[in-house]
Amino acid sequence: MNKMPSEPFSKRSDGISSIKNIKNRRFNRFNTKGRITRLIGFYTRLPAIFFFFAKIYGSITIFQ
Repeated sequence: MNKMPSEPFSKRSDGISSIKNIKNRRFNRFNTKGRITRLIGFYTRLPAIFFFFAKIYGSITIFQ
């Protein structure tokens, strides 16, 4: 019976510390890999963006 009040408090503090650890891990992963993956994604999407703009430009020239 004596352990009951202290148990939820310890669980709550564990949850808070785990949330902090998750945030720190996400932040570190974003710092190390985020910039590189963003550049890779941009360069892989570049042909699609180029074709999209070419299509828009072609439609504009057709309408003129």
